[in-house]
Amino acid sequence: MRLKDRRHLMKHEVSGHASDHGRVFQQGDGFQYNVERAYFGAHGELLPFLPWVSNVAAWPVVRDCDPLQLGVHRSSIEGGNAVPRYVGRDVDQELVDAILEAARRGGFILIVGDSTAGKSRAAYEAMLRTVPEYRVFIPDNGPDLRAGIVALFAAGEKCVLWLDDVERYFGVDGLTPGLLSQLRTRRVVVVATMRTERYQRFSRSLSRSDGGDDEHRKTLAATEHILNQAIPILVPRLWTRDELSRAAESDDQRIADALGYAETYGLAEYMAAGPKLYREWRQAWGVGANPRGAALVAAAVDCTRVGLTGPVPVRLLEAVHHVYLEQAGGALLRPESIEAGVEWAQSRRYGVTSLLLPGKLQDSYRVFDYLPDAYARSTDYRPVPGHTWDTAIQFFQGDMGSLYSIAIAAENEHQDSVAESVWRDLAQVGDGDAAEALGRLMWRTGRRSESIQWLEIAVEQKSVQAAFRLGWIYEKENDLPNAELWFTKASELGHAHSMLHLAQLFSKVGRLGEAERWGRRAAAENELQATATLGHILASSGKLDDALTLLSQAGDEGDGDALVSLGVVLSDQSRQEEAEEAWHRAFSLGSRFAAGNLALLYARQKKVREAEQWYRKAIELKLPESERRFGIFLMERGRNTEAEKTLLAAAADEDVQAFYFLGILYNRLGRREQAISWLERAVLAEVEGSHGLLAATLEAQGREDEAEELYREGSRRGDRKASYNLGLRLALAERFDEAEEYLRLAGEGATDEAALANCELGRLLFRSARIHEAGEALRCSLEAGHTHAGCMLAEVYLVQGKLADAEIAWRTAYAGGEHVHAAQRLASYYLKIGKPDLASLWLGRSRGFRGRKGGKNLRVGKGKRKPGGRR
Repeated sequence: MRLKDRRHLMKHEVSGHASDHGRVFQQGDGFQYNVERAYFGAHGELLPFLPWVSNVAAWPVVRDCDPLQLGVHRSSIEGGNAVPRYVGRDVDQELVDAILEAARRGGFILIVGDSTAGKSRAAYEAMLRTVPEYRVFIPDNGPDLRAGIVALFAAGEKCVLWLDDVERYFGVDGLTPGLLSQLRTRRVVVVATMRTERYQRFSRSLSRSDGGDDEHRKTLAATEHILNQAIPILVPRLWTRDELSRAAESDDQRIADALGYAETYGLAEYMAAGPKLYREWRQAWGVGANPRGAALVAAAVDCTRVGLTGPVPVRLLEAVHHVYLEQAGGALLRPESIEAGVEWAQSRRYGVTSLLLPGKLQDSYRVFDYLPDAYARSTDYRPVPGHTWDTAIQFFQGDMGSLYSIAIAAENEHQDSVAESVWRDLAQVGDGDAAEALGRLMWRTGRRSESIQWLEIAVEQKSVQAAFRLGWIYEKENDLPNAELWFTKASELGHAHSMLHLAQLFSKVGRLGEAERWGRRAAAENELQATATLGHILASSGKLDDALTLLSQAGDEGDGDALVSLGVVLSDQSRQEEAEEAWHRAFSLGSRFAAGNLALLYARQKKVREAEQWYRKAIELKLPESERRFGIFLMERGRNTEAEKTLLAAAADEDVQAFYFLGILYNRLGRREQAISWLERAVLAEVEGSHGLLAATLEAQGREDEAEELYREGSRRGDRKASYNLGLRLALAERFDEAEEYLRLAGEGATDEAALANCELGRLLFRSARIHEAGEALRCSLEAGHTHAGCMLAEVYLVQGKLADAEIAWRTAYAGGEHVHAAQRLASYYLKIGKPDLASLWLGRSRGFRGRKGGKNLRVGKGKRKPGGRR
């Protein structure tokens, strides 16, 4: 059939596709290029190149866009329409809200679902409701995307960038994190789709790489960083009860027919003939059927799994398909000829689609995308044969883009040896990005020295990402000077994520000025998390107003963790109601850390019911330390049985701090052996304070030698309580030199324990007639808030003849806790210096009575004091 005849036929067969909107979608003279050409166009009859990519005015607006042009699957023709009337989905409002928000601020909306789940159609309808006047740019590939974006930025029009199967656009010549940031800045609405199987495959790869580190997930071929910027919205394959109820109200016969299979298939899936085609493919392996055609389809399915998502030459399918045919039975199946197999596979079924769809280039095909998804869900699913990987690599030698796709797919499929082979070949011919990928793969597989070597080679080959990767490795190893060196190199070349890391690194080591400088640069580059990080840095620098502004801004942009930090800053300023509101907002945005902060807030406010509610939520969300913190909360309220159960659960999850608190609990309950057992585990886990507490428990059991050794070990590890207890113990044993050593250790710092230790040290030194040193220790204790030290300090002042200072010290001691001894000494002091009224006042206070200032009308016992008389 001649091209003009085919155009005439298609013009009459497909007159319009979205009957809800009453439009006829015609291109030029009526040729439905996007519909028929994409699925059934004849090889060799290619349209001439049109400069539409750079001509923004030629792009359609949403209200005039053909849904099939966006990738909506055809259904059978009814009433001249290949697309049924739309049935509302449960995600419609979520999509509408996301698109409206993206139109205001820019944004990347990623719609995830199985092939034929209805992703594209739901997005199309949401765009019609929200941005009908926006231009729609639908690039064919990465280079087209780049060219079109340049034109769009120059034109300044409002636009939706539509990326169906978005992974096709990933790469240095397509969609990158930097480009996505620019699109967000220009408020371009990016709407993309990705099949569930591919999304899960990327997620598996990201979560396993480098032990699941978040930063590495952002750098695996730039995909991680892109996906991290997306607002993912799931469109399920199977329809919900509400969706089916809405479908039942439709007068479209295609929908009515599909409802009969709703328990097994999604409606969109069934109307696109996906299940029927899959069943036909699986049944074609039999003798006398179409086993060669089935093998060609299997080859095409696995070509998508090795990263070749677009049309592939039929020569590749022919070279690969023999493996699948032999596995099924080979010649015994009496396979048809290659020509017959191709003809069978690319023939249209049910007036809808075919197993193999013609590509734009002659003798190229892509598989109907429902088949890989359905195969992945089936019990027949098998790994891609090694022959397929090898053949694809050999076939695309010299095609850098295809080889990159194959290597990335190999990593996703856990075929590290295949990926390494491809990356190594590319790296050895000077490809810096491949050298970086090779270095990253080697790091993940435990070959550190080789990883460093290849990453340094990649930097020499101008790979900025490799410089970042080196900084990241050294940061992980806590080699901060080298981390700073490589992050700085990458940052100076414009790598925004390295700027963010530099800001965080400098903040960690207290170089806040440099941290702020790099944080501001990262924020200026629209780097994710930079606004929040800069807010943290400014808060640490005491620039609280600026910090609050930035953290609030990050929260408004949907960063729940920034709102958690905002709440912390507000709480530190005693703005508890605002902090509470920020943490509730953070929790609604999915920040699980907010649950822990709310639990602590309500616990401090003695709102027991609310605190318990949020502790339980934190535990459900598997928030680190939540079970242990809840156990302590219960223990503090005397709910010992519940506390024991909760702390045991925390201990079972290897929260070693829970071992320590179980020791405290069992000590409180008098269950010493259990306390000792858990504290011994805490000691083995090197939990801070555990040596001292175990020593005290053993000492109470009479195991004094063991206790002393544990006290010593705890002291060596910096446990001030252990040093204090050991100092007291040695003092009681009159081992004064050793006692002084440990009390001095315990007295370092500004803690309550240090104040207590300095008081005991002062007492010990006073006994040894080292009056000056005793005074220094006691003054440290008193200044740290331990007012009992005032009594002994006053004795020091008496020896030194500083009577006025002694009076002040006694008064301070009494004011800090009504110490009887201080009142007695003041009474004696005032009597000696001829102030009987004051002496009488303080004598009364020493016996628990409070009188008026100056001693007037002081009641002692039941009588009254007579002037000049005796009691």
